[in-house]
Amino acid sequence: MYGILQSYLLSWIIFGFIKWVDSLTSISRWNIITPFPVWAQFLFFLVVHDCYIYFFHRWQHRNKYLYRIHEAHHSISDVDWIAGARSHSLEIFINQTLEFAPMILLGANPVVIILKGVVDAVWGMYIHSNIDVRSGKLQYFINGPEMHRWHHAKVKGNSVNFGTKFAFWDWILGTAYLPRPEKPASYGLTDANYPKGYLQQHRFAFRQMKSKKETKQIMHNLLFIFIFFPSVQEIQRGDSFFVAQDYQAAISVYENCLRDNPYSAEILWRMSRAHICLGDISQDEVKKGCYEEALTYSSQAVHYDSLNSDAHCWYAVSLGYIAIYEGNRKKVELCTQIQKELQKAIRLNPNNDIAYSIYGSFFRALGNVNWIERQLADLLLGGLPRGGFADAEIMLKKAIELAPNIIRHRYELGLVYLDWGKKEEAKKVFSQALSLAPTLASDEIRIKDMKKKQSEL
Repeated sequence: MYGILQSYLLSWIIFGFIKWVDSLTSISRWNIITPFPVWAQFLFFLVVHDCYIYFFHRWQHRNKYLYRIHEAHHSISDVDWIAGARSHSLEIFINQTLEFAPMILLGANPVVIILKGVVDAVWGMYIHSNIDVRSGKLQYFINGPEMHRWHHAKVKGNSVNFGTKFAFWDWILGTAYLPRPEKPASYGLTDANYPKGYLQQHRFAFRQMKSKKETKQIMHNLLFIFIFFPSVQEIQRGDSFFVAQDYQAAISVYENCLRDNPYSAEILWRMSRAHICLGDISQDEVKKGCYEEALTYSSQAVHYDSLNSDAHCWYAVSLGYIAIYEGNRKKVELCTQIQKELQKAIRLNPNNDIAYSIYGSFFRALGNVNWIERQLADLLLGGLPRGGFADAEIMLKKAIELAPNIIRHRYELGLVYLDWGKKEEAKKVFSQALSLAPTLASDEIRIKDMKKKQSEL
């Protein structure tokens, strides 16, 4: 019963933790391992994780702090197929997080994740089973019960056979032990005071060390994980306020998250986005301050995570708003920087619809620069980036393809068609946009403007 409850609760905690890490880093969006075939992904994670298990397992038997959470597994006096389920919750949390996090964050095929979990469960039962296996020379490569039972031996276990699936780690690194045909005389711990109950064993892992200093040290190390990580629920709560268009409340929640994790690019770009949206619906005298705040947060996001697509995207947006208040020379300088940031955002995440939408608006602005203005800019200010209405159309159509329910994408495309002299196309796109539900507070301004423009067409 305890084992079933433990598995359920820990799976919820582990996958919630991995989801939180991904929400802060967006690593899974890179799809690093996705292009590889399923069999190659599975083989890669199988070997790499087993290598980690060997070295971490060996370290646990050498480190008195780590052994505290491992000895529960060695407390069994009869090694059988269910013995692998007896482990301390903290040990399971560490090992399974480090097993599944790389697969999820690197973009492994879901089949690989399921298959790896099944193989681990079955193999754990196999190597702990009390069946009489004779695998011959295969034992030098594949681990089985005849070798692993010696790891649980009361006398020899602490120093031999640390491998789980592959035995060659032990044979290569000199920790293999397989006397034939003997079996261990007894299994378990030499500590007669070790408790037998599930809850008592969990508590016993935190018993006082030989000195109070050692006790404090291990407690601080174990609690560090939980103290300094903001909860994913808090970030999601901020996101829910943002979706509800309550930008002040969203900013307040994100600020609390930043106090615990001031270097999180995921929180920083969200702060930038919220300040921009707040500025869009604020009075003129307040707007610039909101955009300056947005620029501060987005520049920090790019600084702390240069591989974050959303960070580069909202940095470009912030620069675009700041450019409104700058002189001509500065505007030209910012144009080049904005284009570079948008290109980075799209390169890092080709599915970033916001980046495509902003890039479309960027090209629309360039399309409205006449020949004389461009020549003067080239001559006096160092030159403007190349592009125009055709480029804007491509970018905005891509944004619509990725996110068809966002009013801004269609609104901006309609403006492109108007500036381009394509009134029928503009009218059609505005009609499509007006059929959509608002997702931003500023959409109300866009809806009002589209209705006015449609009446004039």
